This record gives sequence, structure tokens and C-alpha cells, in this order.
Amino acid sequence: MVQESTITTFFMQGQIRGPRYVQFEIGTLRLFVLPRINNVMADYPELDTPCLYLLTGEDNGEAMVYIGQAASFKHRVIDHLRNKNFWDTAYVFVAKAKDSLTTADVEYLEHKAVQDALSIYNRARVLQNKNAPKMHSISKHREADLKRIYEEVKLLSEFVGWDVFSQNENTTKQIYFIHAKTKGIKAYGFYDMRSHEFVVQAGSEVVPEAVESYKNKQRRVQLISQCAEMKGGKLVVKNDLPFASPSAASGFILGRPSNGWDDWADKDGNKLSSIRE
Repeated sequence: MVQESTITTFFMQGQIRGPRYVQFEIGTLRLFVLPRINNVMADYPELDTPCLYLLTGEDNGEAMVYIGQAASFKHRVIDHLRNKNFWDTAYVFVAKAKDSLTTADVEYLEHKAVQDALSIYNRARVLQNKNAPKMHSISKHREADLKRIYEEVKLLSEFVGWDVFSQNENTTKQIYFIHAKTKGIKAYGFYDMRSHEFVVQAGSEVVPEAVESYKNKQRRVQLISQCAEMKGGKLVVKNDLPFASPSAASGFILGRPSNGWDDWADKDGNKLSSIRE
């Protein structure tokens, strides 16, 4: 249960979209939100302590996230800058007080975070972790503390707009359907007003082959192989699939370039674009 609480935000360079951190007035964690290109890490020694972190971004219109832990984000990020091109923002959870989190603690938090992300999104959100981290032995009393700290992780994530660890009960679920001249295709989903993702729902049908002008063919083939199956002669999505935009979602369904704001419409024919008004 969320209790009354105060969250503070500090803009490290005085820019709304620049590096910043948020924290509960009474709490254990400080969450740094760091654009890929920034020059502030040297000024914050907390980033040289044990941490849980997310790397987020897009690839061909698909939302992607990598969840990790490190003894020092300041040193770990060097490798990620060199070897991971998809991410544009890092979310780094550290302790406000020195020595409040150990390496074993952040390993536990990483395990919980990856477990929740996989279970909620059924691998549809492209989780970039190659292996699920193992749960290490930890004392019962420390586990109780870490469960409380993990609730902070989820709440702070939701506050900054990257709620990857928990279901969003307030998601707007007005259902929209493909409103395009594609014979025999029935697809439907909803637009998340908070995250701006469009979620194609399980059971939606997909055009099997993409046209030549469709740019994301390889990614589409990969998604189909992972998340769709033949059923009754139709290619059908097996689980809910979140996309970074309505156009990415409709383009995937139709296998062609698409303006999702026009190609998704409600049961009365009102286009998704009407919500912009």
C-alpha cells in the first residue's frame, strides 16, 4: 500500500530533460536518471557504490530495456557505452546513505526486477538480459528489508515514467482496432496514455509477409517467431505486445509503413488521433 509521502527531484544541470535524481524524503534509495551523454557522474560519489540500474531505449521503434547491477555504475557504464548501442537513458538506484546497500543486496534486487519484468511482459518488451540472474542466499531479516526497498524501486520507477516492474492498474484500456483496407485481418489493442506505448493484445492477427518498403523486416520476423503462432490458418499474436508508438504497432500488424494514429480506430470508427484533441 502506498502511504502519504514526499518525493523530491533535483535537476543536476538545471534542465528538465537533463540529468536528475529523485528520492523519497524518508526512504533508502536515490534514483538517478541519466541521459547517455552527460558529464555529471564525477560529481556524485553515490554512482561509485553498489547499484541496481536500467538501460532503456528503442531499436527500430521497439522499446528495449536492460536490467543490471554493479559495484559501481561509474565504472560499469564504460562497457555499456562501448557495447550496447540501443540505450539512451540510464536509471540508477543507489543508497542515499553510504554502505546502506551491499553487492549481495543489489544482486537480490536485480533478480527480483528481472523476474518481474519477464513475468509481466512475457518477453514482449525486449528485455536485453541474456540470462536471468540467480537468487543468492540471504538472511530472512535482510530479505524483509530488501522487499521494502524493492517497493521503493517500483514506486520511483513509476514516478519517472518507466514502470517496468509492476502492472499499471490505471492504464487506459479503450480498445482500438485496425482501421485499414487489409482483407481478413483482425487486430486490436489499447493506448497507454502514461507511457505512450500501444499494446497489441493477444489474439490479434498479423499479415504474414511484409512489403519491400517496410523498414523493420528483420525485427518483425524475430517478433513473429517469438510471439506469434499459426492458428486456424491465421498468424496470431500469443501474448500482449507493447510497442513504442501506435505506428510501430500497426506497422508490425500490417507489414507495411503505417500511420497508427489513423489506422487504429475504436468500434465507432473514431481514429486514435482523436485523443490528441
